[in-house]
Amino acid sequence: MITFQEENGSNVEEMYLLEFVYDCWRLTGKCIAVYKILQDIKRHRELMINNIG
Repeated sequence: MITFQEENGSNVEEMYLLEFVYDCWRLTGKCIAVYKILQDIKRHRELMINNIG
């Protein structure tokens, strides 16, 4: 069990280590998806610039 607590102690949250790892894994997947979208936008922009020039 992992306990997260704010410095002033007003907010405390507990979760199992496996839940924490799973949340990190899901966040990593979302970051990869955003990276792929940005790469697609960059590639599309470069194609549009090359077609104009």
